[in-house]
Amino acid sequence: MSRRLAVSLTLLLSLVVTAIGYYYYRPVDSFDIRVFRGEAKSIKNKTIILNGNFFSSDKAIPEALSTKQDFSFRVDDSTQFEKLETFWPKWEKLASGGATSGKLKLEDLPKNQGAASLDQLKEAFSLNPESLYVEAKFADSIYGVRNPIAASVYYEVIVMPAPVPLNE
Repeated sequence: MSRRLAVSLTLLLSLVVTAIGYYYYRPVDSFDIRVFRGEAKSIKNKTIILNGNFFSSDKAIPEALSTKQDFSFRVDDSTQFEKLETFWPKWEKLASGGATSGKLKLEDLPKNQGAASLDQLKEAFSLNPESLYVEAKFADSIYGVRNPIAASVYYEVIVMPAPVPLNE
């Protein structure tokens, strides 16, 4: 009987170890998410917070990440920056009508596109915090990673002219 008890206990112990092993070491879903796009909410030192959405090349994004949310990431000396600045005409030019007749096409406005820097991004944010769109790309998946370092940062900003004082 002791042999039967030993075999039973061995089988029971094997089942318990297998169950525990499966519970702790089961495969975890992984998603290849390397892009986040959104509006800049904060830029402090080398940390940027955006409010936007995750994007994936394979289009598989967990439901919890498919809604608009805040996301924080860092930049370092190897991060590449690129910008697209679109310049809004002066208010006087818009008010006078002329060639614009008070209507504008965004694609017809003057632009400045090219390499940028973190300092230029900070300046654009300080001058136009409500109109700064940012896309951060990462070398590796950012799924489940806190404060990853961006490989590249692209931003678009509409540069508004200074307000015109009201005549009294």
